[in-house]
This record gives sequence, structure tokens and C-alpha cells, in this order.
Amino acid sequence: MTETTIQPQMGLNFEQVWAALVETRASIQELRNENREADKETDRQMKVLQKSMGDLNNRFGELAEHLVVSNIVNKFNALGCHFKDVYRERKLYREDGAAQQSRVW
Repeated sequence: MTETTIQPQMGLNFEQVWAALVETRASIQELRNENREADKETDRQMKVLQKSMGDLNNRFGELAEHLVVSNIVNKFNALGCHFKDVYRERKLYREDGAAQQSRVW
């Protein structure tokens, strides 16, 4: 039987390990900076989206008001409450003088 001798190979030296760590640290810092930039862009896009959704929600509210207001006078007349005019966004005052805002009439 033949014996094989294994020669240990020299590993990395200190300078090679240090250079790899410095390179890794620089890569991590670069990724952090890219993530900060991406986070800022995401925040900007979210603000735009929130405003758009708010505007859309308001438009649906206006649509619902127009659908209700168009027939509300007939409904109240059928219940015995008679109105001559229908207003939007009008302040009404109670007998005690406190203001109430009416969105529909």
C-alpha cells in the first residue's frame, strides 16, 4: 500500500482578508445608500398615491351626493316634509344659534 502525504496549502494571509473585508464594507455602504434613495422615491410615490386616492374618494362622495340630491326632494315630499330648494355645502343654524354644516341640503 502506498502512503500519500498531504501537504497543507497556505491559506489567505492577513492583507488578503483585510482587503476582502474593506471591499465588503464598501459594498454594504453602497447598498445602504441605494436603499435610502429607493426609500425616498417610495415615500414620494406613496404621497402621490395617497393624494390620488383621497381625490378619488372625494369624487365618489360627490357622485353619491348628486345621486341622492336629485331625488331627495321627492322622497321628503312623500313623507310630508316639503322643501322648495336644495343646497350643497350650506351652514344651517339651530334655534340655540349653533352652526351645523349640511352637506346635501
